[in-house]
Amino acid sequence: MFFIFLAYRQPNFLLPRHNYHISIRLFGSHFIGRDGYVIDYGDVKDAARAVCKRLNEHFLCPMYSDVMTITTLQKEGKNHRIQLFCEDGAEFIFPYDDVILLPIVHATTEELAIYCYSEILSLLNTNFLIQRGIHAMAVTCGETPSQEATFRMSIPSTEDPEEIKRLCDARTYVNKGDVVLKPCLKEPPFNIHNTVSLSPNTQRETKSNECCNSCKDEFSRKLQTLVDNMNSGTLNKKETDKAWTVSDLLQEMNINT
Repeated sequence: MFFIFLAYRQPNFLLPRHNYHISIRLFGSHFIGRDGYVIDYGDVKDAARAVCKRLNEHFLCPMYSDVMTITTLQKEGKNHRIQLFCEDGAEFIFPYDDVILLPIVHATTEELAIYCYSEILSLLNTNFLIQRGIHAMAVTCGETPSQEATFRMSIPSTEDPEEIKRLCDARTYVNKGDVVLKPCLKEPPFNIHNTVSLSPNTQRETKSNECCNSCKDEFSRKLQTLVDNMNSGTLNKKETDKAWTVSDLLQEMNINT
């Protein structure tokens, strides 16, 4: 069980809890060893368990995040607490021993896979892997079997831990450009005959603006429905001590819209 810190430019920072799993795939040559196998599964399992044990039951914090400041607070000359000050003004303080500062930018499955690749590779010994005919390794990190990310790279020829860390530095894989935003899921009505005289770029911009306005109108309508139901008493909790959740509200909105 890991606690992770979703550090992005967004209105509010979240502290979710996740159960992660990792899997390892090794790619060998056309031949197997004289002993009949590529590598002992036990060696791979031992390396994976060692990495997971270090992370288990800890708060995973991306130390290279560009949206928060990380400070180590000391008491009596020893590291005592970790303070996180976020871009939106939020502040969190954790016991020092409960936090793992990871050399990643965001606590995503993609970057966690890169980090785990580096750690597992160091434990398996690159020279040994190459001698066994293994030319590449892939490490998959997932939240569920259907939500996972895989990092694959050729086995480097070096055994230098610092060089391996450099090759597996998550920062080198993070795009430095603007974030590519996903398009609206709902396509609004778009009459091409009204824009035949516009350039293709202007047509795309017009379509995008219409779509965004359509989404805003739809969201405003649902919010108004929710408010109306609250005011009419429809959303009053039945005889239960359970508090409202976001899922309850979304379900209620779907039922009444």
